Formats: sequence, C-alpha cells, structure tokens
Amino acid sequence: CRPLTEAACAVASSRADVAFVPVARGRTHRDAEVRAILDKTADDYVPAEANTGVVALRDGAAGRALLESWEASYLRLTESLEMMMDQPAFRAALGATNIKFAALSDRHNCRGRDHLRKHAVRMSCDGYREYENKLQRALKGGAGCVVLHSHDASSLRFGFPNAVPNAYLPPETP
Repeated sequence: CRPLTEAACAVASSRADVAFVPVARGRTHRDAEVRAILDKTADDYVPAEANTGVVALRDGAAGRALLESWEASYLRLTESLEMMMDQPAFRAALGATNIKFAALSDRHNCRGRDHLRKHAVRMSCDGYREYENKLQRALKGGAGCVVLHSHDASSLRFGFPNAVPNAYLPPETP
C-alpha cells in the first residue's frame, strides 16, 4: 500500500542488521522446538517472534548469516513437523546469530483477521467509505497501513465496491 522506505530507514538509523514487526508477547509458534534448536530452557531468553511479511536486511555478512541460518532452521524444523511456518525458523535464526534487530510499527503488518470467527476481514489500502462490521471499523479498513496482511485480497483495488481509491498504486496495476 505504501513505500517500504520506513523499513529500510529503521535498519539504517538504528544500526540494526534486520528490522521486522515483532509478534505480541506470549504469542509464538513452536516454542519448544525453537528452544530445542537453540539449546535453551523455558527460563532462557529467546528473541521475539517476527511477522516475516516485511523483513528489511542490511546488506552485509550479518544479514547473509541470518538468511543462511533461517534456511537451515527451516529445513531442520520441517524434517520433524508436518506443517511449518517460517516464523519459528526465523526466530531460531535470530537466536542462533544474535543479530541486532529493530522493531517496525504494526503499520507494516496490518492484520485483517477476525480470530473469533476465524475469518478474514476485508481491507483496502486506503480504507472504506462505510464499514461492514466493528472489527473492520477498528482497523480503519486498512487505511494508513504500509502492508496489508489480509487473507482476503479481493478488496485491495478500487474496483471493489465501497473501497477508497489507492493513490499509491498506478491504475493499470491488476
């Protein structure tokens, strides 16, 4: 929806090697498996889990080491698990490399998800003229977001009824 300049600047200004949107405390996937890879107990520090939809990396040895560790962790975790998400492997890579990271704002991962109904909430880059429900209203329909994390991509363009035009995408973008 918006340029990713802020993500690149977060890496540059903080002297971090990577920037991402951290997952809320206490919300992790496959914690026991990640701790096993890192040889950490339940009392040991393990980095926060990341929403890996937007990851900004500094070009350098530390960033490349993180990517290599992420791939190795992913392969190791998928050997023993039937279904795997990339977030636990990324978290293991953060812990294995001890890379310095910066947090991006939630605007870089606007999640359109109704957890009670287990249903996607329609989001549009610049919101809606009217809202379908309270959750969509609370999320402002996606207005102000840099990246939409919605499992319903049908409403990203102005052609969808009620969506406000997105001035950040050229009209010929499908």
